[in-house]
Amino acid sequence: MLNNISLLIRLFTGVISAKMIAVFVGPAGMAFLGNFRNFSASLEAITTMGFNQGVVKYVAENKNDQQKLAKATSTIFIFMLGVVLLVAIALLIFRSYLNRYVFGGGFSFEFLFVVLAFAFPLQVLNGFFLAVINGLERYRTVIQVNIIGNVLGFLLTIVCLYFWQLNGALLALIIAPALTGICSYGWVRRDLVVELQYWDSSFLKSLFSYSAMAVFSAVLSPLTFFYIRTHLMKTQGVLEAGYWEALLRISGFYMLFVITFVSVYFLPKLSIADSSKSIRKLIVEYLTRVLPLFALGLVLFYFLRSWLIELLLDRSFLPLIDMIQWQLIGDFLKAFSMIYGILFYAKKLVIPFMITEALSYVVFYVSSLFLTESYGVVGVPMAHCITYLLYSATLLLYFTVYLKKMN
Repeated sequence: MLNNISLLIRLFTGVISAKMIAVFVGPAGMAFLGNFRNFSASLEAITTMGFNQGVVKYVAENKNDQQKLAKATSTIFIFMLGVVLLVAIALLIFRSYLNRYVFGGGFSFEFLFVVLAFAFPLQVLNGFFLAVINGLERYRTVIQVNIIGNVLGFLLTIVCLYFWQLNGALLALIIAPALTGICSYGWVRRDLVVELQYWDSSFLKSLFSYSAMAVFSAVLSPLTFFYIRTHLMKTQGVLEAGYWEALLRISGFYMLFVITFVSVYFLPKLSIADSSKSIRKLIVEYLTRVLPLFALGLVLFYFLRSWLIELLLDRSFLPLIDMIQWQLIGDFLKAFSMIYGILFYAKKLVIPFMITEALSYVVFYVSSLFLTESYGVVGVPMAHCITYLLYSATLLLYFTVYLKKMN
């Protein structure tokens, strides 16, 4: 119940924040926010190296062995702190270059990278603290911290938007995760004292095995979106890039339901399924019970698209009407492929995951470049549709063969 409340709060704050951003900064501002968000996500993924899943495992396994737990948390904390401080220094030194890289030469947001340099350590360590809490099986606490983080981020975004418009919205993206980091540290101190007196590199070596899939996807996805958006800003204009970013925001709202359902309900069941028959049964359950309801929701969204765009965003975003059908088709195909994609995680198929994931992003990026030349910004959701058509067909073929071999 608490998790469902957290999901609803996340959805509510996300919708209201998107509405306020649309009103205060418009499509162009959304484009800049999207680029900065993708940059921050990639930076965090590279810095943490996907260690947090490994932290959950180690803490859970050693929570009754205080000596071993202290060694593990101390080693990982020292390592992550060292890496994040180096990244913070780099942000300060290269802030002018990063400003041109993220926002283009005609805009000056150097102050953001100065603020990010000081707030980023708390943002990264927040993930570590939450992983520790999760490993200690304080699930209620994890959800409570996430709720607090969403509410803090929402309130901060509204206040900053009101007083400083685009600059405020960009600042809120930096400060909100840092404030959540302070909250999560407060909870960690109740159950565990992270001491800085132990160092055992053997813990780090084993953690790198968790890095591959997590870092690969977490870096590749935002970077691809970043470069596509930058291409749109250069060739089609900032306004058009903002329309696409707004389309992604709307897509994220309804995709949240199916993503949560797959990860919470189907992933644990697929992880323990030890026969092709049991796996096929779960796939059929998803395709016959969940996917049709999702498809019905997409159809309703299509017929109500004009009203929903004005409700969720603003009248200035009505050009999305010409793009949304391609996004809806692509998102249906994405939802179809999700039950197969989650099998990569459930069965730890690292190499096939990396190959298919990399190919899908290459197809998306290349097809976006080609299609925008002929169709403008509409070419990007068209590329999204083509990408997930090919991705779905590839995964369907691969897992058909994989499940046959399990027999």
